[in-house]
Amino acid sequence: MEELERKPKGNLLRKLKRRERAGLYNVLRSIYEDSLFVRELREDILPGIPVLANLRCGAWYSPRFDGDCYFKSTDGHCGKWQFSFTRLNAHVARTAAGAGGALLVDSTKSAVKRFPDSFARTVPIWCGVLNRAVAIARGEGDDRDWDREVHLPSWIPDSERSALEPLVEGWSQKLAKTQPGLLEELSEILAKPLRPLWVSDDSPMWQHVTREDRDGFSFVPVYLLCCSKLGESPRTSADKFTRHSWRYIRGAADDHEAWAAGLTPQMFWSHHEELLETDPEEVERTVEEIASREGLQYGAGFGGKRLSQKITSCSAGQTAVSWVAGTGVGICPAGALKSVDASEVLGAVVLDCSTSRAVPADVGADVRHVEILPHKFDRLSLQNALGGATTYIAERLGAGCKVIVACDDGQDISPAVVAAHFLVSRTGTEAGGGRPEPYTKEDVRSAISRVTQHCPAAHPSRGSAKQVYNWLRLANL
Repeated sequence: MEELERKPKGNLLRKLKRRERAGLYNVLRSIYEDSLFVRELREDILPGIPVLANLRCGAWYSPRFDGDCYFKSTDGHCGKWQFSFTRLNAHVARTAAGAGGALLVDSTKSAVKRFPDSFARTVPIWCGVLNRAVAIARGEGDDRDWDREVHLPSWIPDSERSALEPLVEGWSQKLAKTQPGLLEELSEILAKPLRPLWVSDDSPMWQHVTREDRDGFSFVPVYLLCCSKLGESPRTSADKFTRHSWRYIRGAADDHEAWAAGLTPQMFWSHHEELLETDPEEVERTVEEIASREGLQYGAGFGGKRLSQKITSCSAGQTAVSWVAGTGVGICPAGALKSVDASEVLGAVVLDCSTSRAVPADVGADVRHVEILPHKFDRLSLQNALGGATTYIAERLGAGCKVIVACDDGQDISPAVVAAHFLVSRTGTEAGGGRPEPYTKEDVRSAISRVTQHCPAAHPSRGSAKQVYNWLRLANL
């Protein structure tokens, strides 16, 4: 009897596994379908406008982006609005100012929201804060020739608009006070204020807007593209990958940790034809083989644990060093240094903070390795290493060298180390030197913001920022 009872359970499990594998095919095929809309916008409707992926979901929807950005949906949740002073996305303003606009790509799996909260609120708030802060920096006050309004989508209620107003004003004043250098730069390059414009498959008007029309705008447009459509049927009848039946999934790339099984956007687009021609029942196995071939960290882990599956920067030129202007300090993923142009490392030394000495031996520069583990594996690793790391940076800069700080992904540990260096070097003292007033968490956030202004891929984790603050506090800096 027990054996007979177990049989149906085994069959049920096999059916569920088959359904899951077929589900992965649906996800990948839906991503490809939505990517056709991104390509249409890039090539036919908004040619010449830089296209940026809003990490992390947006990174899946095109094989090629001109850069990326990081506007969090949680910063736009109703009643919990935030403006991030550590992720200023200053490069988006620079890009839009230089090209006459920028196209940001994201999606949402919500069946009721037309746009993700990152586009419905976070980016509009960001545009409004930057515009007001620029006006403050210029001393223009309430000059009506410069748009100071926060432009939200029409479906946002007036009560929410009213509640946001004092918050935006406060954030603008704080930004003007804490980032005068950035605002001086934006004041020079922004001839018109930034303004969000929403684009979806329900926006046929964009097909009739010409380049001349766009040049006549009284603002710099920040186009916000939600590339997924409402409904369960695909947008187009693609002439490729018609061999297998599939079901359209809105916002398929969202929450990639739950379905990607080690796949990254770069890997998907390098092998998308192979994956989409694969039988849906076999696509998960194919993904595992691709991930294994390309040596992905996911699954290998550290000390037998699985590393979190991160979406890395998809910026054009991502193998280059991101230099923080005027400092002689740069940031780069350790593995990417093998592809960096020789001129980048000329006269430089490398501080390798990776977990596995990932900097190539033939990088063409002296390398100092200081192993720093991610916060999830060791909550004191960064804190304990900062004294030696910042001393090394200061010594090498004092000797006339440039310093490249590298870590596993170039996004977390390296920016935190560089931020700590900026904080220490500002006092001109080393550990134990002291300063009139102790450092605050706001000082740490400002230092991280200085890094992210020049290194778009950088976004140190909260755990890393906390370790920087604790190191400053315990070392009496």
